[in-house]
Amino acid sequence: MEDLLLIPFADYWWAYFGFVVALLAILAFDLGVFSKPGTVPSLKSASIRSVIFIALALAFNYGLYQFLLYDLPTRPELAGMDHAQLARDTSFEFLAGYVVEYALAIDNVFVFVAVFSYFAVPVQYQQKVLFYGIMGAILFRALFISLGSIPRAIPSFSASRSCSRSHPLFTATSFGSRSTARRG
Repeated sequence: MEDLLLIPFADYWWAYFGFVVALLAILAFDLGVFSKPGTVPSLKSASIRSVIFIALALAFNYGLYQFLLYDLPTRPELAGMDHAQLARDTSFEFLAGYVVEYALAIDNVFVFVAVFSYFAVPVQYQQKVLFYGIMGAILFRALFISLGSIPRAIPSFSASRSCSRSHPLFTATSFGSRSTARRG
């Protein structure tokens, strides 16, 4: 069965572009307004920031759902499909992905604490270290997503290399020759 693209890049490049611009604006706002150099955020400030970003994610999810409810019925290649169910499924997939990423982000907090305490990073430099770490993570994630979107170029190379390297491990002759060599 062929994969179904609900929001193909060629047709909706403007939405992808707007999404990236909005993310960069939110990131700039967060780093420019909330993260002032040399200050340690309070629990109240961190809680407010968390609520704002969770609300933004939920608003995006609702907007995506509404957009798909509006747009999917207009697409001839999706005729005969349950558009409302597709919109619901897509929204739930986004929400599930967001919850997983949020849980991983919470998990990373413990890693940051462990790394900062192990290397004895002074409090005044922790925000700067986190900034460069997060920027590096965003850049590498964008790089790997971009490479992963190249159809069949990277995955087939990686899969063929893994299969060719693991072939001796899964053949009966290699097990027989290894076991004989050890006994003899």
